[in-house]
Amino acid sequence: MRQKISIAFITLLLWPTLACFWDKDTIEMERQDFPEALELICGKFLRHSPEFYYWRAKDRESQLRVSDNPSYYDDLAVSYAKLGELEKAINVMLQKETKYPGKYETYANLGTFYLHHAELDKGLEYIKKAIEINPDAHFGREKYQMYLAEYLQSKVVNDQLKFPLSGSLGISFNDDNAANFYNFLLEKEGNSADQKLSEEAQQKAVTGLLGMMKFGNFKSPVLLEALGDLLMADCYEEAARELAAKAYLAASRTFDNKKIKDAYYFKANSCLAEISEATNADNLMTALVQEIAQGDAFYEDLRSKEIEWILSGKNPEIQYTNTYYNNTIEPITAIEPAHNANINLGDFHNKKMPEGDVVPFGADKIKEIDEKVKDFLNGEGVDINKEWEQAKELPSAARSKEVPHINNRMPVPASVVITAIVVLVAIVLILRWKKVL
Repeated sequence: MRQKISIAFITLLLWPTLACFWDKDTIEMERQDFPEALELICGKFLRHSPEFYYWRAKDRESQLRVSDNPSYYDDLAVSYAKLGELEKAINVMLQKETKYPGKYETYANLGTFYLHHAELDKGLEYIKKAIEINPDAHFGREKYQMYLAEYLQSKVVNDQLKFPLSGSLGISFNDDNAANFYNFLLEKEGNSADQKLSEEAQQKAVTGLLGMMKFGNFKSPVLLEALGDLLMADCYEEAARELAAKAYLAASRTFDNKKIKDAYYFKANSCLAEISEATNADNLMTALVQEIAQGDAFYEDLRSKEIEWILSGKNPEIQYTNTYYNNTIEPITAIEPAHNANINLGDFHNKKMPEGDVVPFGADKIKEIDEKVKDFLNGEGVDINKEWEQAKELPSAARSKEVPHINNRMPVPASVVITAIVVLVAIVLILRWKKVL
């Protein structure tokens, strides 16, 4: 039976025997070790809106009618995928493969698209092809994408997953159902006898996972669960218990199912039990909601800008570059959770984690597009070629990269015109001197 699941990523780590200390500096110190983690959990990072990808799809469709550039296929396919049109995205990549076979970008995209389309086997096939061509691309992120997809294959039962993915808070090498992704990584890259990944391997795994969140679906409960598991891996040196707890709680927000929510809250409390006896998952969730509100506000402002640029006939790629790439994005303002001396989480080492529940998973859903944008881009008032005026706003390095994607009528530079006039005048003077005229 073909196994299917939407792309998601998980790791559950060692349960340490020693506790870590916690105070008001903990979250800021953790963020020094894992930059962007809180911003990715809360959604305050640069990304594009569905309206932007709708515009880009229209733009690249137009470009491909006049120029068969391989990169246009990639742009178009990724735009379709970001809109949830995965079958279209896959078809575009397969078309590119017939015309420009064997390219890393094609296989990397196809692998990701098939994973998002709930086809693990095909996704793994193409991810492995991409890794063979360029194993170091995306800082080696695809290796961890491959590992996780292989791990998920062992968890899928009747096209369903049980959340949380692992029912164990410790190390289990004998029970496939309880075994977590940390066990899987140990078998792939670590030393199972020591029950610990090297610091380098752990950091690479965290970096790879953060990259998958940044360029994929940062709200995926399995991505968040994976991040939480990785961040609580090593309590002796690089622990990030509060960040891990926040990742688990963010994952719980995906579900209405009380069994699943209870299980994720248990995971969060298990993290907090190691660093504090004065707060709990409920208090931390209250703080997290305020932090997520910061991310939501940032994204809504970004999205409104992209919609405004599109509706005013401006090129959103150029405007986005000018607005965001040369400016610093303010980080999330971390909210300290409330503390109460009466809170006692107890000894989680001896407590049994709630069972969770089974959830069917399939392909990504179609994204909703602002109707004004759809009407505008499907109407008669769109002229992609008019964007040369906006191209002048780009820095020179960006201009040389962006302009070929937004226009096909190259304007004649002033220097060329002046040179032509000088040459013409010289010819006329020479001819007159020879009395030919």
